[in-house]
Amino acid sequence: MNLKSLALIFCLAIGTVPLPAQGVDFFDQGAPANSSQGARIGIQGLLVSPQGDLRQAVNGRIGFQAGANWCVELGGTNELRPRLDYTRLDGGAFHPSSLTSTTTVEGVSLGADALWFFAENHRGPYAVTGANLTWWETHYQFDGNDRRTSPGLIAGIGHRFNARLALELDLDLGQFRPSYGTDSSIKGGVFYTF
Repeated sequence: MNLKSLALIFCLAIGTVPLPAQGVDFFDQGAPANSSQGARIGIQGLLVSPQGDLRQAVNGRIGFQAGANWCVELGGTNELRPRLDYTRLDGGAFHPSSLTSTTTVEGVSLGADALWFFAENHRGPYAVTGANLTWWETHYQFDGNDRRTSPGLIAGIGHRFNARLALELDLDLGQFRPSYGTDSSIKGGVFYTF
């Protein structure tokens, strides 16, 4: 199964997430942050700024990451967030052996993050650490494809404004191709919980 098939399955799964009948209020200040259900489904969208080998492979172009998550309260100020992500960086030109080529890097990852809030109501600033397993595919215009499965680590900070909306900034470390392929990136974006 290639990454395009996985991305299609991912999009179909996101489309089946039920939305509340009364509509969605992005800035619902009155709703409690920690629901009585103990677990909530969410989605995320982030911009990816590649660093190191990944930056060189895509000529420094910004990519994106989209995904779904499931927030599980562990008690106190702790949460566990299993997640599924799709990452894509459309590359720029570079010059291997005097030939201009274009690289596109895609990844589908399955991971889990631990969130530590500074407040009992699970609002305000928080720290996040996590791990993931990513199935990478690198496409070269002239040299075919390259595949790699690798573990990765994540560390970051965030701020949850209310029961639904949070902003997060993360540093992600992994390996996107077998040799000279360190995946280090800075990601920032929005997490929304239903």
